[in-house]
Amino acid sequence: MSGEANTVTMRVSSYVSPDGHPDPNLRGILLTDLKGLFHGNEGDLSDPFHDGEFHLSLSPWDQVDPRKTYIVITFRGKTRR
Repeated sequence: MSGEANTVTMRVSSYVSPDGHPDPNLRGILLTDLKGLFHGNEGDLSDPFHDGEFHLSLSPWDQVDPRKTYIVITFRGKTRR
């Protein structure tokens, strides 16, 4: 559609679970599992609304326990006119 711009933003947050179990309200992926999917500390995630990708670095969580830290990734799509 002419005159419209679609944008998608990615928000990344985290929380630590004292018992290592995910909060059912927050969900998320265990940091150690995400590092395994990325085969390291960085990777790309598919844009769920378009054909793009988002790059994610896990370096901000280098100093936390990866077996108790959950990464919550949310996407928000927006159409501007």
